[in-house]
Amino acid sequence: LIWLDADLAPVRDEKGDITHWIAVERDITERRLKDEQLRISDERYRLATLATHDVIWDWDFEAETIVWNDNMLGTLGFDPDEVPKSPDFWESRIHPDDRERILDGVYGAINSTDTNWTDEYRFIHADGRALSVVDRGFILRDESGKAIRMVGSIIDVTEQRDFEERMRQSQKMEVVGQM
Repeated sequence: LIWLDADLAPVRDEKGDITHWIAVERDITERRLKDEQLRISDERYRLATLATHDVIWDWDFEAETIVWNDNMLGTLGFDPDEVPKSPDFWESRIHPDDRERILDGVYGAINSTDTNWTDEYRFIHADGRALSVVDRGFILRDESGKAIRMVGSIIDVTEQRDFEERMRQSQKMEVVGQM
């Protein structure tokens, strides 16, 4: 079986009567197979992002855009369809005390030969709270080694870090009490 794309055109005589048809057919089987592969790949991505609560992002360096998945709304408080696609948006939401360190780290990884970047920092939620997040990215490079794209995820670890801090404080109080 093959897929065909057909164009039909009537041929008319001097009186305007149709005398015959001309048909052009193109084999589009390869295109249809590629479209199906793309559909399956898109479905896998969609299902994978539904299976996690992570905020998934895709940063295209050449287009200077970042695309976010729907988990951005529940985790960071921003509707991914309404935020600017510019990296400036992400950079502006990094806590001011962490911004220089994070930007030095991420751009350092991008401009090196590294393929991975990971860091923890404070991200300003839409409601103004500072969340503790772990951000991981995988850097894709062209044949020459130039970074062209980075795909990654953000995990909110605020509750975990708050719990760890309460445990440290509790342990300190216990030591003071024993003294």
